[in-house]
Amino acid sequence: MPCQGVAVMRRKSDAWLNATQILKVAGFDKPQRTRVLEREVQKGTHEKVQGGYGKYQGTWVPMDRGVALARQYGVDRLLQPIFDYIATADSPPLAPKHITAAPARPRKKNDVAADLDAMPTPPPKPQRAAVQKAAAARKAAAAAQRAFVGVDESDGEFSEKRSMSPARSEASDQSETPSPLASDAGDGEYGAGPSKKRKTGHGSAHAQMQQQHHHQLDSVPAHQQLGFGPLRYARMILDYFVSESTQVPQFLVTPPADFDPNVVIDDDGHTALHWACAMGRIRIVKLLLSAGADIFRANSMGQTALMRSVMFTNNYDLRKFPELFELLHRSTINIDRNDRTVFHYIVDIALQKGKTHAARYYIETVLARLVDYPDEVADILNFQDEEGETALTLAARARSKKLVKILLDNGADPKVANRDGKTAEDYILEDERFREQDVTGQRISTNLVPEMATLLETLAASYDAELADKDRELAQADAVLSSLQSEIAESQRTVQQLQQQSTAGGSLDDLERQEQQLAQDLEAKMGKRFRLGWEKWVRDEDQREQQYETDGGPATAPEGPQADLDAYRELIANPPADSAERAAALRARIDEFKQERARLFGVFATKQSESGTGVKLAQYRQLVALGCGVPLDQVDGVIDVLCENLDQRGDGAGYA
Repeated sequence: MPCQGVAVMRRKSDAWLNATQILKVAGFDKPQRTRVLEREVQKGTHEKVQGGYGKYQGTWVPMDRGVALARQYGVDRLLQPIFDYIATADSPPLAPKHITAAPARPRKKNDVAADLDAMPTPPPKPQRAAVQKAAAARKAAAAAQRAFVGVDESDGEFSEKRSMSPARSEASDQSETPSPLASDAGDGEYGAGPSKKRKTGHGSAHAQMQQQHHHQLDSVPAHQQLGFGPLRYARMILDYFVSESTQVPQFLVTPPADFDPNVVIDDDGHTALHWACAMGRIRIVKLLLSAGADIFRANSMGQTALMRSVMFTNNYDLRKFPELFELLHRSTINIDRNDRTVFHYIVDIALQKGKTHAARYYIETVLARLVDYPDEVADILNFQDEEGETALTLAARARSKKLVKILLDNGADPKVANRDGKTAEDYILEDERFREQDVTGQRISTNLVPEMATLLETLAASYDAELADKDRELAQADAVLSSLQSEIAESQRTVQQLQQQSTAGGSLDDLERQEQQLAQDLEAKMGKRFRLGWEKWVRDEDQREQQYETDGGPATAPEGPQADLDAYRELIANPPADSAERAAALRARIDEFKQERARLFGVFATKQSESGTGVKLAQYRQLVALGCGVPLDQVDGVIDVLCENLDQRGDGAGYA
């Protein structure tokens, strides 16, 4: 069943499905299909078939596994008809056999060449829209054909299709086993790639032999096709390439009669010559060419062996490309399905990192070989692919000055525009502007970097100096803090000691009461002592006066100065007239003296109670000033506040 351009098959005998074809419908390319088959499909029940010329080969799996695989990659609805198909006794019809004879009527001018034996024919691409471009292609191909092959332009017209391959000569058509070293081309069938119109009449004998052999294989079951014939050798030569063995298979050294060097050996339509050229196996290439390999045979993308040889760096690494190009140079003018020439593929190598040298090596080799045909080379170099790209525009986009110079020196036109309307000159100018900006940036950076480095060094030095200053200030602050902490700790110890002393001596109220009691006792004792002395003196004076009055003479008078006695007698004998007033004044003065005496006696008692405590009070005053951080002369102003704070911090009973 055809689905999205892929022939999907289901085996009639056991209803198994081709997993490879299912993955093709899902859009996987060759490497992706290989990974999926190895990691998912081939781990279960499967059957791997090699053969059938691209139609029956692949990995076959049971119906349920195939349905699950299609569902996994979202193509189950597309393939539902083949899943639901119910086979009947007369279905499906037999596949048509390959045509073994040439058609009875000549082909039209624009017909595509015969299909490749082992591959389905892809739909032909539309002709070029620009007639001028097609005419240029025909002119380039014709000129190249005359230069490289030596065939007259009158031998045939060039196709307006994409291929620029030279037409086969009648001599090579009649040759049964044409030598690619002596003839122009193979049988004109370039697989699924670009094709050249063939002359009217019969096909080559070599192609007829292939078709007859393919016809025989079609009638043989698929599981028996690997036992003999070209498919067996295809499998063997593919295994040889994959194994990287250094021993050349014997069937290449002495090809048997049933060996076909042009048979397809993989799903991409490659022949053994494609593989050998890509891997740089010059000896294998020579053996295949001697066996009749066609240098114009293309793979499914229309790529010739020469194109495949420049898509990898093997020939550059082995330095074998000059020798290889001598064998393949006649296919230089071929183009693939995308209108790309061998020069497009050479420049593609330069787009990969580190492979510009390989591209330069390839292009210098090709141009050196074709140096005698400058006009034809210029036509090929200026040939545009489907995107309008020439080898020069690709080289300019790759920013490879060496490749651009080589192409310009060999006639490449820098004014050919691609589909985006840009020419090689545009890309070169853009690259130059970019390089100028880059150089300007480098110049600026070169000048600014030293200056920036100097500024940064200055800033770093300034920062270091400031940091050193801050470190010194921090060290000083730490020293002051340590000193303050030590003083605070000492003050706290002193306060604790005082609190302990105050707690041991009682509360503040008790101490105050004790102090008042002691002061009262001291005052009482001192008053009693002084009062007794005064009272005794008064009594003595009264007694003397009574005795003097009673005795009337100085004999019994108390001892004393005679003048005082005389004055006293005179006073008694002659009392003054104002004696009453004077007596009252004297009594008043006596009362004043008594009051003053009482006051002074209280002061005297207080001083006596404070006697011996002056030094300690001064020390206590200094201690309070240090602990509270106030001047010494302001201690009396904060003593009340300090006492209140101590009362609040205590239990309400004094300083405790």
